[in-house]
Amino acid sequence: MKGKKLYLLAAAAMAAVSLFPLSACQDKDPVEQDRKTEEGGIYVQPYSPVISSAIGTRIGANFEGCSITITSQSGTGWLYLNQFQEETCTDWERLPVYHENQYFTQKKAASEDMPVRFENNAYVEWLSVEPANALPTVEDYVVITTEKEEHITGYAVIYIYQEGVGSTPTVIADKEFPMTDGEYQDIDEEWLNNRIQSVIDEHKAMLSAEIEGATETGN
Repeated sequence: MKGKKLYLLAAAAMAAVSLFPLSACQDKDPVEQDRKTEEGGIYVQPYSPVISSAIGTRIGANFEGCSITITSQSGTGWLYLNQFQEETCTDWERLPVYHENQYFTQKKAASEDMPVRFENNAYVEWLSVEPANALPTVEDYVVITTEKEEHITGYAVIYIYQEGVGSTPTVIADKEFPMTDGEYQDIDEEWLNNRIQSVIDEHKAMLSAEIEGATETGN
């Protein structure tokens, strides 16, 4: 128990340190809140080869009038884009071909091809870089950011855990920067990157604490 308490204190200290530089490039921290969307928004769906018609973990974002950026943070996964994304993916032409025939073309995005940009709505499927027959245990974080009229309007962070051939996504953050006094907030890109990293670091610390606690109790 003492070891767990020390670990939690250390994790809290790490989170506090990671949050410190958030205001370094801005006069004050922006106002953020849980995203409120009546229609669309972020959606995810687990992957199972037994019941899924997809080839990977489904991730979608629907924000009319917005530019959408998607990237995988760790390099442990890649993104598949089906043929229907050609109309909305502004990076379509530069992405490598995954499959092509006389009727349609499908694309893929490895870590070196990211971020991938869309307009209005986006749909990708996440797959591990490890072959499925290796039955890998893989963790990754997928980050989605949105912009409107050249202003950053929100972000989302999705944690993906794959064990064997199945994978499960969890939305650990889905935030928006509301307009203040009828004006968009001025969000610094460096601030946003630090903010997203702090969300990921806090989530990793939470997972480590849970593992530590389970080990100590023998569960």
